[in-house]
Formats: sequence, structure tokens, C-alpha cells
Amino acid sequence: MSTPPDYISGVTSGPFTYTSGEYVGVVSGGLAYHMTIDNGANEYLDGGGSATVTTVNKGGEVDVEAKGAVASGSLLYGGVQSVTAGGAYDTQVYTGGVEVVASAGVDYHTTINKSGGEAVDSGGVTYDSTVEKGGTEAITQGGTASGTAVAAGGRIIAGAQFLYDDSFSATSGTAKAVGVYKGGVETINVTLKNGKTEEITNTATADGFVRQYIENGVLDYTLTRNGNVLSFTSGGQTYTTSSPDYSNTPGTGNEITVASGGSAVFAGGTFTNLTVASGGEEIIGGNQTVHSAGYTFHFKFTGLTASDTVVANGVKEIVNSGNTALSATISAGGEQIVKKGAIAKSSIIDGGTLDLATGGKLATAVTFTGTGGELEIGGTVTPTATISGFTTTDKIKFLNIKSATGAHATVTTAGVVTIIDGGTDYKLNIAGATVGESFHFSSNSILTAGGTPSIMDRTASASVTALLSGGKAS
Repeated sequence: MSTPPDYISGVTSGPFTYTSGEYVGVVSGGLAYHMTIDNGANEYLDGGGSATVTTVNKGGEVDVEAKGAVASGSLLYGGVQSVTAGGAYDTQVYTGGVEVVASAGVDYHTTINKSGGEAVDSGGVTYDSTVEKGGTEAITQGGTASGTAVAAGGRIIAGAQFLYDDSFSATSGTAKAVGVYKGGVETINVTLKNGKTEEITNTATADGFVRQYIENGVLDYTLTRNGNVLSFTSGGQTYTTSSPDYSNTPGTGNEITVASGGSAVFAGGTFTNLTVASGGEEIIGGNQTVHSAGYTFHFKFTGLTASDTVVANGVKEIVNSGNTALSATISAGGEQIVKKGAIAKSSIIDGGTLDLATGGKLATAVTFTGTGGELEIGGTVTPTATISGFTTTDKIKFLNIKSATGAHATVTTAGVVTIIDGGTDYKLNIAGATVGESFHFSSNSILTAGGTPSIMDRTASASVTALLSGGKAS
């Protein structure tokens, strides 16, 4: 077999395999076909150079770093393709592989398969990527993804930071990176190089991260970003440098489509014209785990607000602890789940279901529109937010209050409905409720003891009908 060339300036067709320490540069006018880049090897595409159907195995890397450089049909089997200028087309990312699009890089039609990842970093743009089951596309600070289609089991994250680090290479055993981002806090037990085991707590700043790189259970080094300052700590020594290219601009996803079983994660970024099919999920913050390029990253996102989302039929919007959903509209068949420590502000229940878990909070008003809406209340503490628009077709369910014999609802103060249940009173602020108005707190065949929901239905009495039509109660 002939020796693989170091530089390609014309049409060169493989197969050629490059191994650890080897390098191939494709310069202007060069066209490389069917190259294989193994662990420790590198393919560099200069301006006007192009490569087609490059196989990049674990530890290998392709760099598309000059205007006019083009990589097409790359196959990433655990390796990395970095596109910081020029473009890439029709990349396939497989288990452990990652494509990074940043700076002035542009990418078209990438497919991210199971356990593969695509990171769209500051300045990078992707068009029409497909995220298959088990794959992840992360739009980091300042990156933009347009037209991504997320299949069942796939995931897109807007606002996550850094899915890869090209300076880390595992030589043996199991290696992983763990870290927290954007104000997250984590505690881990690690073995230091001196053999001692320590518990380390990491707290990331609002615009930074902390990451440990662990190989064979031993802490190798720690990487910390605080704003645009990057610090590297190993063996008790810390080295600090500035990183002026870091952007605080949120990552943006435009015209994103999520299929049934797929998920879109709000993590500090922005989704514009997000469409989630029935069976898909919108997730606001929370703990996320991403496997990419042989690393495992743990993200914890808090303090985020997702505004004006529409939760369509068959879709779940999950608001995780420490995060807020503002002015969400929950359509018929849709469900918003507000977990412990999460907040829903100014939600609109348009025939859908708002599930307030134990410890979740409703802030400001909740508005019912349309027909057939439901508010489900977990725990035994009723929300203090004002509930408006509540009509005869709507329901409020108490998921953890066992209905006692003789339980009933009454209005003794205007705008306050009191449910008297076995000697315990539960109050709800329902706009428009008048003293003496008829409500019904039921205990029918669907409702059994031991945690089955009890339902409060507004009774369709003549007085309510008159009120709803603008008349006077008799």
C-alpha cells in the first residue's frame, strides 16, 4: 500500500488511513476522497480544499477552518469534526462522535444518530439537521440552528454550553468529563493523583462552568470558566488565560420541529417557531445528561424563564425546579407539569391540563379559556393565585386530598371558594365567585380513597348560568 500523502493539492482518492501523530492537509484545489482518520491523527482543510466521505474514528479529528473549505459526507465514529470557517454537508454523527460548528462555520443536513452530538457554538450556524433517537443537538451561547428536525427519542438543547473539549484525550480505561453550568452546583467524590479521595463541590457562575476530567477514577484536571476567564488546574497548579471569543448571547433555534417522543430543552437559549408534535416534550431547565465524544456531561439549569410557549395537543411542557414558565397557553390535549420548586406565571388553560406538583407554585393569575380545561393540584396546599374564567366545563382536581363523607364547597366571601373536607378547609381564589353561588365537590365512582383525585366541578345552576350570560343571580 502506498504511503498516505501529507498534503493534497489535486484529486486524491483513497482509501488512505492516518494513525496517531499523522497529519494530512488539503490545500486550495485539493480534493480528498475516502480518507480514514484514526486516534491521534488529523485532517485539515485549507481555503479551497475539500474532503469527501472521510471516516473519523475515536480520537481522530477533521478541522474545517478556512473560508472556502468544504467537508461533505463525513462519517464520525467517535471522532470530532470542527467547522469554524467554510462549510460541511451531509455529515453522519454516530456513537461517541461530535460535530462542532462555531465562529464562521456553516453546516447543512447533518444527521445526529444515537449517542452522537452536534454542538453549535458562538457564531456557528446549522441548517436542516436531523436528530435521531438518542442523539443530541446543543445550541450553545451565540450559536444558531435553523430547521432542525428532532425525531422520537432525539433531543435539542437551546442554551447549553460545550459538548466537547478537543484538548482531552483518554489513553486507556474509562474517561469522562463531569461539570456544572450557568449557576449549577454539584458535589462529586473523586480520587486525586496523590491517591487521596476527596469530596469536591463545584459552583458555576451564571456565565461560566466548572468541569472535571476523570480517567480511570482519578481526577486528571479541572477546567473553569468565569465570564471570559478560563482556568486550568492540575497537580495543585492553576493556569489562567482570557478567552475573548466567549459570547453571552443565548443560543437560538429557528423553525425547529420535534416529533412524537422527541424533546426540546430550554436551557437559557431561545426557540423561535418551535413546533412539537403530539407525544413530544418541551423541557424547561433541570438536570440534563449528554454523552458525547466519549465524555459524560451533567448539566443543571436553573433560573431560566420560558415565555409565551404554546403547549399543543399531546405535548407535555415540563417546568423543572428553579425555573419558570411565563404566559404559557395550554391547548386541549396539552399538559403543563410544574414540578417541585418550579413556577408557572400567568398560565392560560385553553382546554388543556395544568398539573401543579407538590411544591410547585402558581404565580399571578391562572386563566381558563375555551372549554374542558383542568387544573390538577398536588399536595395538600392550595395555590393563592387568582383563578379566572372558570366555567361549568372546567375542573379542578385535588390529587392528594381524600374526599370525606359530607365534603362540600361553599362561597361565604366573594371570590373565595372554600372546600370543607372532613373538618379541613381548603380555599381557592376564583374570580367572579359570589356569596351563595353553587359549587359541587364530588365523590363519584371514579374517585376512590387512597390518593385517587377528588374533583371540584362548578355546578351548572340557574344562578351561574345567569352570571355567565351577564344577567343577575336570582
